[in-house]
Amino acid sequence: AMDPNDDRRWSKWLEKFKFASIPVVSVCFTWWHVWLGIQMCWYPIEFVGIKPCFGWQGIVPRRANIMAERSCDLMIGNLITIEEVIDRVEPEDFFRRLGPTLGECCAAVLEKLALKHCPQVWSMLPEPVKVELREKILEQSQQMFRPIIGDLKANVNQIFNIKQMAVDALIEDKPLLVKMFQEIGRKEFTFVLHVAAVMGFFLGIVQMLLW
Repeated sequence: AMDPNDDRRWSKWLEKFKFASIPVVSVCFTWWHVWLGIQMCWYPIEFVGIKPCFGWQGIVPRRANIMAERSCDLMIGNLITIEEVIDRVEPEDFFRRLGPTLGECCAAVLEKLALKHCPQVWSMLPEPVKVELREKILEQSQQMFRPIIGDLKANVNQIFNIKQMAVDALIEDKPLLVKMFQEIGRKEFTFVLHVAAVMGFFLGIVQMLLW
């Protein structure tokens, strides 16, 4: 049989453990429900449940159009301008990156025009000559790139609606939109979680004292 003294000591220890666990449970619960609230801002990306009422979709992806527009309003014009972005484009680098694609396009256009206007001459030309013609056209295209890029920089706002392009891209790619918000607010969300844990601890102490 268990010694009555041991039974009383066990009961007292268990009672103290219950009191001591109140702050720990409070910290875990407060931190968890704040973490869950933050996660519910992002996920799920698409609606899960029975529309329109029974289910959930992350706040950011659900309001993707508004979130994307506001983020672009903040970034474009305030943090960085379109002109600053375009000024970073160098014609040589631009051409080098587009080289393979541009070469294929030039070759296709050359062949199409040659077959249309002088098909017999084109068919009689040896392949090395055709290759040389393609290379010459590509070389001429490279020389034209600098004035084209200059015109693009000078008239970028008339040629492209960069803001709308960015908004459309973010709306189309909701995971990217979510990731962008997560990266931008990473420090703030971490701070909120830390504050939640501290608040949970102090609330647990208060509950323990009032118990």
